[in-house]
Amino acid sequence: MKSILFTLCLLPLIVLSQKMDKEFVLFLNQQKTSAKDYVINQFKKYDIVILCERNHKEFTQYELVKEILEDPYFIKNVGHIFTELGCVNMDARLNKFLQSKNTTSIDSDNRLLAVYRDIFDQPYWEPHSYPWLINTVFNMNQRLQPALKLQMHPIDQSFDWAQIKSAADYRRYYTNRSHRDSLMGINVAEKFDKLKLKKALVIMNYKHAFLKSHTFLNEKLHNTGEYLYNRYKNRVAGIYLMGLAIPQINNYTIVQNGKWDFYLESLNKKSVGFDLSNTPFGKAAFDVIPPDNNGKYEYKYEEMFTGLLYYKPLKEHCLKTGWKGFASNDFLPELRRRIEIFSEAMDMNLSSEQKERLMYEHNKIVCSKYPNLNSFMEMINQWK
Repeated sequence: MKSILFTLCLLPLIVLSQKMDKEFVLFLNQQKTSAKDYVINQFKKYDIVILCERNHKEFTQYELVKEILEDPYFIKNVGHIFTELGCVNMDARLNKFLQSKNTTSIDSDNRLLAVYRDIFDQPYWEPHSYPWLINTVFNMNQRLQPALKLQMHPIDQSFDWAQIKSAADYRRYYTNRSHRDSLMGINVAEKFDKLKLKKALVIMNYKHAFLKSHTFLNEKLHNTGEYLYNRYKNRVAGIYLMGLAIPQINNYTIVQNGKWDFYLESLNKKSVGFDLSNTPFGKAAFDVIPPDNNGKYEYKYEEMFTGLLYYKPLKEHCLKTGWKGFASNDFLPELRRRIEIFSEAMDMNLSSEQKERLMYEHNKIVCSKYPNLNSFMEMINQWK
């Protein structure tokens, strides 16, 4: 009887093993830690945890970030969120809002909008996730004691729209962005070294989170994650949140030709996190970036990151854009001025009608799927 029960328990594994690499199946069946708990556990071993986010517009990943921020361990022992998004000179103004009291919803919404409009070096920032994150932290802080209130730290280059009077001014600013990654690393370090708790979550997109430099189009690129790792050594963990790869410029696809997505979906691992070192995932070629001219990949996953998260399958991802009230009547003249300057500086060649349309489009909150989701699903399903 026991042998029959044992065989029945193994049956799903046997069926899956006929379709998938047994090493991956056995490994994934042993992984029981949720994505959120994995990140929290890393803070018990490391002081700086770098989260490599997927597409800025992908919203469900910020539901995971919210889970992390709401964890009691994070609130008590970490409390600081560094983001690639947002200009560093807005730190004090942002945190003044985050630490303030919620008087009325209308007043709080207006104060959030005032910060959100000025925190970027672009006239508008499409992804819904960043203002949503600010609002989430603000609402969390309403329930926390002063000593436990969370803080956010934008780390991008300093920028002030009030100092930009022309397209020439903007071009002068933009030409100084060649060392953006090292500057962001310095901005993190200068703030981090002054923190009382000496722990921080750092959210960076794509290459900025890489713990090593990498070659792209025969050019050696240095990354913010690399800067932090070189400075703080084994105090830094880098976690890859599984998303899309870029095998060619402007050509997005899924990692490992869809195998990993198929494995994780088939085993119902909708939220999981694990270390990469000495695992079948870690030993795989790091295909998030393009290979070299000979088709070879520069790194393995375990060489670029310490851990991997999988959070929700691709078909559940939501590319969410817009923020209600962004282009209010009182802000329209300034928004129009910024769009005029930006479009001229970036040689966008927009018509007057296109510029006017841009001013209002950001007021709409829209959730869409990846444009080529069907082809992604075909890649995943080929492993059935």
